[in-house]
Amino acid sequence: MQGVAACRKGCDHCCHIPLTISKVEADVIGKAIGRSPRKPTAAVRLAELENDSAAWQRAQAELQAAAPDTPCPFLVDHACSIYESRPLPCRILINLDDDELLCRKVDGVDVPVPYADAMVFKAHYMALQPAGVLADIRDFFPDAVPCSEDLQALQAGTGSVDRATRGVG
Repeated sequence: MQGVAACRKGCDHCCHIPLTISKVEADVIGKAIGRSPRKPTAAVRLAELENDSAAWQRAQAELQAAAPDTPCPFLVDHACSIYESRPLPCRILINLDDDELLCRKVDGVDVPVPYADAMVFKAHYMALQPAGVLADIRDFFPDAVPCSEDLQALQAGTGSVDRATRGVG
């Protein structure tokens, strides 16, 4: 995708928008960082939505509205500290612009980033998890804080993603 995507290490606009992930993905991230995700306070259970597209749209809007106005807890120095274990929505959120200019976060400005439309892919992904629980990544990991020595090792390329981020408490 690098040939058609503006996404590069250091651009982090997408790390500042709501990010709905499944409990399954939260568990994968938790395993990678050695910390269990917490039970989200604002979650949607897919089984309760059935095949009602209006209910799905309302649920998605509620999740986005409930998401804290903070960057992803795994964003460290404009880079993803769990890149190898990042959830599917991060993997398919692709800026199709010519350059990374629109990837730059401008406080107070809603930047119209031309992301690839992955709605069909997301629908199939959700269909594979009929009993799934969805919530914002910040709700599963509200206090993820990188450990300084592990972060330095990760930035130097000698660290492991398993230990790059740990929760407080």
